[in-house]
Amino acid sequence: MPRNFLKYILAFLLILSISLTMLSYTFSELTKHENALPFFSGLIADRLSKEASAEEMQKISDGIRDECQGKKETTIDLENRSIKINCSEIGRKPIQNIMAESMFNYFYYKDYSCKIAECFGEPENLPVVFSQQMNEKYKSSFQFLIFLSLTLAVILLLVAKGIESKIRTLGSCLLVSGLGFIPFAFLMVFTQIKLPIISRILAIFLALFIGGVLLLVLARFLKGGPEKSIQQ
Repeated sequence: MPRNFLKYILAFLLILSISLTMLSYTFSELTKHENALPFFSGLIADRLSKEASAEEMQKISDGIRDECQGKKETTIDLENRSIKINCSEIGRKPIQNIMAESMFNYFYYKDYSCKIAECFGEPENLPVVFSQQMNEKYKSSFQFLIFLSLTLAVILLLVAKGIESKIRTLGSCLLVSGLGFIPFAFLMVFTQIKLPIISRILAIFLALFIGGVLLLVLARFLKGGPEKSIQQ
C-alpha cells in the first residue's frame, strides 16, 4: 500500500475518531444528572403549567402535603406512572417544579432492560438516551475513543514523512475535527438553550480548530520560511 494513501486513510480515521470522541463526550456531559435535570425538568414543568390551572396545581399541592404527613416521601400517579415525591421539598418550590424533577428522576434512574436498538423502537423507552444507564455507556465510549484517537495520531505521525508533513497532516485533522464548534456556536447565539456545558464543549471544539490552524501555519513556515529568508 502506497505510503501517501495509508496516510490519507489514517487521517480520515483520526478525524472520525476525534469527532466520535467529542460526540461521546458531549452526550456524557449532557446526560450527567446535574446538567440534564435543570433543562428537562424545566421543559416538563412548563408543560404541566400549561396543562393545569393555578387552582388545580394548588389542589394537587394540598393533596400531596396531606399525603406527606409523617412521611419522608410519598408516591403519586402522574401520566400512568408512579412518581416518588420528596416530602421535604413541599412548600420550598412550586409544585409543578417538584413534580417535574420527580418525573425526570423517574426516567433518569429507571432500569431499562431493553437493548439500545430495541429501546429506540419503543416510544416509552426513548428517554433511555438521557438516562444514567446511557451516561455510563457514553463515558465508557469516550474513554475508549480517546485511547483510539491517540493511537491513530501516533501511527499517523510515524507514517508521515518529514516534520513538515507530520505537522501539516495533524493540523489538518485537528482543524477539520474542530469545525464542530459551528453548531454549538449556533446554539449559543440563536437559541434559548443556555447550558454552561454547551459553552465548555464549544471551547474544546474551538481549541481543536485553533490548534489545527496554528499547526498548519507552523507547517507552512517550516516549508517556505527558511527559503524566503535566504532569498531576501
